[in-house]
Amino acid sequence: MRPATAISKHLSERPLLTTFVAMHDPTVVGLIAAAGFDGVVIDQEHGTMPISVARTLILAAHAAGMYALVRPPDIRRGSLQDALEAGADGLLAPMLETPEQARALVDWSHYPPEGSRGFHPLTGASSYSALP
Repeated sequence: MRPATAISKHLSERPLLTTFVAMHDPTVVGLIAAAGFDGVVIDQEHGTMPISVARTLILAAHAAGMYALVRPPDIRRGSLQDALEAGADGLLAPMLETPEQARALVDWSHYPPEGSRGFHPLTGASSYSALP
């Protein structure tokens, strides 16, 4: 079961235990999993975490059976796309201030016909397969 599916399943059963990660070392994610957390929020908004590090942390979370949300540095389409393509199970949008911004974020986050997100098979988001 993909971690994103597990989020929905577990939320119907109990609250989920999640914490923020700002350190760049994937070992930290393993320690968080060993401590019993269900998921992590990878924080790119505060600090200097490049998407390559966030991608590694997402992979570490998934390998440990946890879900990984990403708080991107901003709500530009490219930042959101980077996080989703890296395999994030969801986004925690920073500084979302207007209904228009929220609608754009939803549009950019969903594949057609629900949104305008593009698909590429060689990404974490697609589990490296040809099917969205």
